[in-house]
Amino acid sequence: MRDGSWSQAFDLGSRLNLPGGKMLATISADGKYLFFCNREDIYWVDARIIEELKPKELK
Repeated sequence: MRDGSWSQAFDLGSRLNLPGGKMLATISADGKYLFFCNREDIYWVDARIIEELKPKELK
């Protein structure tokens, strides 16, 4: 949120959900990357995807 507080959790949708299980996401200490796991693999994307996928009512 703009005031620095956390919003309600929201589903990041099919762009990040992979077959074979749910992801365990974490953001890098510098806030630039979103890391997540699927099966035995670790993936990362630019953390800006969170804003892109955020529901309109939370923007």
